[in-house]
Amino acid sequence: MSKRFLIIGANSDVAQACIPLFEARNITVILGSHKPYELPETKHEIVEMDVTKPSEAIATMDQLDFDGVLYTAGTLPDNETALYETEAENTISVNYTGAVRILGAIAKKFKAQKSGTIVGVSSVGAVRGKTSNIVYGSAKSGFDNFLSGLRQYLYSDGVRVLTIRPGFIRTKMTSGMDLPNRLTASPEQVAEVIVKNALSGNRNIIYVKPIWRPISWILKNIPESIFKRKTL
Repeated sequence: MSKRFLIIGANSDVAQACIPLFEARNITVILGSHKPYELPETKHEIVEMDVTKPSEAIATMDQLDFDGVLYTAGTLPDNETALYETEAENTISVNYTGAVRILGAIAKKFKAQKSGTIVGVSSVGAVRGKTSNIVYGSAKSGFDNFLSGLRQYLYSDGVRVLTIRPGFIRTKMTSGMDLPNRLTASPEQVAEVIVKNALSGNRNIIYVKPIWRPISWILKNIPESIFKRKTL
């Protein structure tokens, strides 16, 4: 079991909810943040880590001692802003390319030491491209597939790769959205699932709200000729 977790994207509500759960299990936590000055006061080590500058983030990581990583960095822009303006670049960088570069470097480290745990917070939006979040969904889809490939690549080396698909979460990122209660989790619910499964078990892809599993299956299997006529 990993004893020292690096949390990348420590400003997120989910990351903040994970911290006390790791503490309760005597897990040392290192907080990686692109805005460390905005983090609540903490006893944990904090390092500046901007995933849109992966080379710098990797150089920082090389100075740290950890055997588990939780990637919670993410951004959910307005759909049309991302589609028609430059916000697309930041969305893809945070949700996909930054994650690939950074977790790729960590994979090399864990593969060499024949141990480690990688946890990535993906999205139900990764299952299929939809009108409501075209750029975000495509970036998360890339991230989700990256985690799948990484899981296969590292399996024989004893490294666990866990994919978390939360569904809707009530966070500052979704503030103002009209979210259905039955399909929406709190940061604390997501954190419970993350920490429990990061530290034990052998599951691969986890839906925080189990109802999302059949919904995702249906979304994935609707014929394109029908799906393109829907507004989701």
